This record gives sequence, C-alpha cells and structure tokens, in this order.
Amino acid sequence: MQSLKQIQAMNELATNLIDDGYYYYAFDVLSNAVAKLSGCLLSPSPIDSTQEQHRQDIDVFSSEDEDGEVDHEEDEEEHHEDRITEFYAYPFAFDLHEQLLSSQNQELSNYQYNSIAAVCLFNLGLCGHLAWEEDKSRTDYLLKSGACYQEAISLLSSNCKFIPTGPALKVLLAVCVNAAHCHTELVHLQQVDFWYNILKDLMRLCPNEMWSSLEDSSLRSLLFNRVAPTVAPAA
Repeated sequence: MQSLKQIQAMNELATNLIDDGYYYYAFDVLSNAVAKLSGCLLSPSPIDSTQEQHRQDIDVFSSEDEDGEVDHEEDEEEHHEDRITEFYAYPFAFDLHEQLLSSQNQELSNYQYNSIAAVCLFNLGLCGHLAWEEDKSRTDYLLKSGACYQEAISLLSSNCKFIPTGPALKVLLAVCVNAAHCHTELVHLQQVDFWYNILKDLMRLCPNEMWSSLEDSSLRSLLFNRVAPTVAPAA
C-alpha cells in the first residue's frame, strides 16, 4: 500500500517537526496526511471479525518513548526542562507492519483506519495546543485543538468495546488529558466535566498492570497529580 507508506512517513515527519517547534509546518503535513487517508478504501468486513489480527498490524508510540534511545544527553536534559507540564506535549507515531504494507489488498479495516486517523488527529490537535502555548491570545488554536481531540476520541471509542491496552490506552488517555486542558483554559465547564469523567472512568477500570506500562511516562504524572488525584486504579 504505497499510500499507507506515504501517510506513515508524513506523520513521522510531522512528529519531528513538532518536536523541533515547527508547529505550523507540522499542521500542514498532518492535514495532507488526513486528506490522503480519507481516500483509502475501507473493508466491508465487520469491525470485530479480525480485530485482534488488525490490532497486531499497527504499533503506536510517542516521541517520549524514544527519548531514552537518544545519545544527546545534554540536549535532551534541556529539552525535558522546556517540556509542558499542563498537558501531554509529545506527538504519537505509528508503525505499520510490513505484512500490511506489502499486502495486495488495498482495503483498510475499520480498526486500522480509526487507529491511524486518531493518531494524526491527536497530533493535529497538539500542533494548535503548542502554538497556543507560545501565544495565549490565540484561543482559536485551542478551539481547533479541542475539535481534533473530539474526533480522535470518537474514532478510538469505536475501536474499543473494552478498556484498551498498551499503546492504544496511552493515546486515549493523552487525548482526554489534552482535551480537558483545552476546555479548562476556554472555561467550557460542561466540557471539562465531560472529559474528566471519562478519565476517571478509565482510571477506575484499568488494571494495575496497565499502569506499570506508563511508569516512566509524564502522562502518568499528569493523571495522578493534576487530573484525578483522588482516583486510584482498580485492584
């Protein structure tokens, strides 16, 4: 699937641009990626029919997950000091397995389409969110970001009829954390309650072993220190 390789490469380029502070360029790249994705064909098969296989075709990770692999320790320390602490400021990338990329079948399952689209939409929202951090008079950036996060949660929710695990959970939690922050800054109190309630439900229902996968993530700190400190994970 040549178009899928291009979309993956475009999203990877956008994550690098975001990490380097080029939010407007990244936004344009991601917008083109989403437009290209909308042209992909969807499989007519039901979502649940081969969902487990399709889940294994895609890996999702954030640039935070890769920080430990970078050798530029001094640069990385400065980079971490500059990181935002009010919302999750790391973009997500996805890696499509070679079996999917080399398939002659040009159709995507609903799960595959929704996962790719949700990652791109989160990153689109993050572009506006980070641009607003640099110019807080531009509340229109937050409005656009909130809309992107809303679309992303709709896609992720349609993928998950149970609590997701691994990378899918991290994307879902990051979407909710960032959307809640957007609406807090915009003083949209009903929307703030809506997103916080989703987060509290997720935190109550997720098993303890799931939180261990977020042990070294700034997302865990956001959840427990800023979002819902009174909510403990399920036993």
